[in-house]
Amino acid sequence: MTSANPYEPPQIPEEEYSPARVLSNESEYEPIPFRSPKWLGNIAILLFGLFVLLTAFAACAQVRLYLLDNESIPEEEVDVPAISELRYRLGILAAASLPLVLTANAWLIAFLFRCHRNLESLGHRELDSKHIWVIICWFVPVLNFFCPFQVTREIWWRSQSQAGTSPASTSSHVVFWWWLTKLTAIVLVNLARFFSAPTTWAQHHTFLRTVLLACGFDLATTLLGIFIIYRISHWQLARYRRLRESSAVN
Repeated sequence: MTSANPYEPPQIPEEEYSPARVLSNESEYEPIPFRSPKWLGNIAILLFGLFVLLTAFAACAQVRLYLLDNESIPEEEVDVPAISELRYRLGILAAASLPLVLTANAWLIAFLFRCHRNLESLGHRELDSKHIWVIICWFVPVLNFFCPFQVTREIWWRSQSQAGTSPASTSSHVVFWWWLTKLTAIVLVNLARFFSAPTTWAQHHTFLRTVLLACGFDLATTLLGIFIIYRISHWQLARYRRLRESSAVN
């Protein structure tokens, strides 16, 4: 009878030591727990809805202002008191809209961050970007012209129940038009600031038209944003319920 060498390492059976078993961590992977994005989405929709109302009032006031002060009206027939009253109201609406839109966009970013984290628990282990990038990309110069669109598009198509392996498998046109109208509104607002101190009547009328166009694009991008928030929230909740029901059956 031979005794075992105490200095010799123990022999591990081949079936217990296999590269696949050691390297694989499929069973150890635990996705981030799903958290409902509904309340974040509802607050963002409420804030954007209030912004829509303010923008609609501003657009109506801007139309009235243009009708009272345009190229077809002689300078001596311009109703100065009515124009001053409209400009005062527009100033109040602008002062109220700025903090509202900043708050609404902050809730939008928080909503997108929550939805991006939920993608793992919905079956998407390999994502195009880190979760924190959903927040940071909005504040990086130059990159914030297209990166927020990319992360929103990823959340949009991955949240759908029939999502495939690429954005081409689902329709992302809504996200594209939302981002295009948003950029256009930003460009028009900055262009209006350029003409905000006109020295000629032509510049003054250009300023009025630019502000009116900016209001229109603000309304369009905000309504599209509300639709995107609603659809993403609905898709994620519906898909999570289906996954829970499927796991309960199995």
